[in-house]
Amino acid sequence: MASVKKRGEGKWLCVWRAHDPGSGGVVQRARMFEGTRSDALRFAHEMESAQRREPVASTRGLTLAKYLADWLDWRRKAAHAGVKTVHRDGQHVKVISALIGDRLLSRISARDLDELTAQLRKRYAPVTTAGAYGCVRKALRQAHRWQLISTRPWEGATAPSLKLASPQPPSVEETLALAERLAEAEQPIAAMLVHTMLATGARKSELLALSWADIDLDRGVVTIAKAVFEAGGAYGIKPEPKNASSRRQVALPADCLARLRAHRVWTRELQMQSGRSWNPDDLVFPAPHGGVWRPSNATAMVARIARRHGLKPGLHIYRHAHAVALLEQQVPIKVVADRLGHSDPAMTLRVYQHVTTRAEQLAVAALDRVLADAPKPEGKRK
Repeated sequence: MASVKKRGEGKWLCVWRAHDPGSGGVVQRARMFEGTRSDALRFAHEMESAQRREPVASTRGLTLAKYLADWLDWRRKAAHAGVKTVHRDGQHVKVISALIGDRLLSRISARDLDELTAQLRKRYAPVTTAGAYGCVRKALRQAHRWQLISTRPWEGATAPSLKLASPQPPSVEETLALAERLAEAEQPIAAMLVHTMLATGARKSELLALSWADIDLDRGVVTIAKAVFEAGGAYGIKPEPKNASSRRQVALPADCLARLRAHRVWTRELQMQSGRSWNPDDLVFPAPHGGVWRPSNATAMVARIARRHGLKPGLHIYRHAHAVALLEQQVPIKVVADRLGHSDPAMTLRVYQHVTTRAEQLAVAALDRVLADAPKPEGKRK
């Protein structure tokens, strides 16, 4: 039965019975409460009633590794995350299970999580360490929701820090040079892909999923509503982009619109020559064989030609050139974040901190010019 014990003026120790997931028996729980005795007793009874309504399930003998396998299977079947995310979580689960998977789920503590972090740091890069820790924390939070554990071990643990690297993006000139080199190498689809990435700031997975129905050439707007996924050797188009904020419409500059119109004429002619089997989904940027272009293959091809000409390798990095160009022109950060599909402008500020600092310097210089040209007030009349 719930009870209270006085521990000072207006302070009470509330005690109640609860189910222990480790032993399967009943144990006592306690928490301090400030207020009147009747309020403290009411609180203790409410806590005990809550335990009776939602008892913690018995997890005797359930190891962390077994629980993580069940949790991952649930995520995969319930489709609570994208294919790529589940695949990445599966890689993290293998690492976590190898290090502390033999621990009982009901006994996992903050100390266990700190030990996991220490072992991860010895074996893996910071990004893998942070990813694995985030995965186990996510899994334990779900275990708490499912009433499999009554504690919150992640609250007392120290999460590994991961500094967000500031990209060193190519300039607009370098991006245009890469597009030109791709065209010279007889890769017109890749060249147009780079041009469109510079014009929209869209992710490569979003651009590779675009069909001509997504582009309104009359209004000059592209609708981004899906993306190409690639995980564990599988790839294809998923009906949703990276997150809710990634679903957006982006206005296109005149130069990109003109290039897209010419690109559509070229792709349609190629379809007629090759037959309906080539690009049946009417993609804007199909693979050379006419189907969905695997993101890793597109990146590898662009990187190969970039290295050949002394340009920055990769493909995703050229998305950053779009953000840099806008920020240096002092376009509001909210507008830039919306075009990039960032859920929070604060993320845009963190990623492009060095660029926003330069933009601030340009703003101060502009203000100096305005003040220098402003009419001087007349002197005080006697």
